[in-house]
Parts: sequence; C-alpha cells; structure tokens
Amino acid sequence: MFDLLNPDTLSRLWKGLYITLEISIVSIIITSFGGLFLGILMSLKNRYIYILCRFALEFVRVMPLLVWLFMVYFGLSRW
Repeated sequence: MFDLLNPDTLSRLWKGLYITLEISIVSIIITSFGGLFLGILMSLKNRYIYILCRFALEFVRVMPLLVWLFMVYFGLSRW
C-alpha cells in the first residue's frame, strides 16, 4: 500500500519537486530571454524581420500544447 509518510516515498517526492522547480526556473529564464529577443526584433523597422517574427510567434501560439509535446517527445527520441 502507498504510504506517504514512508521515508523512501518522501525522499522521492522531494527529489521530484526539486527537479520540477529546476525545470520550471530554467524554462522561465530561457523563454524570458527568447521573448525579449523576439520583441526587440519585432520593434525594428525592417518589415521582413517583423513578418518573419510574427509568423514564428503565430505558429507557436496556434499550435495546441499536446501537439508540441508529441513533436518534442517523438522528435527528440529519433536523435
């Protein structure tokens, strides 16, 4: 039976929490810098760069999250 207060179970839960927080912090940092970079590029007066950035932004926003998860999971497994 599953025992939450078991020391082995608690250590696994804490390890999982640590990994989750680590991935979240790294993701927030990467996406913040990526968004800042994309925003700076979109504010330039070059129309072609603006259109390219806008296309990339809309492509990411329109795609459902489940499709992205499948693409990453199955795409990275082939490397």
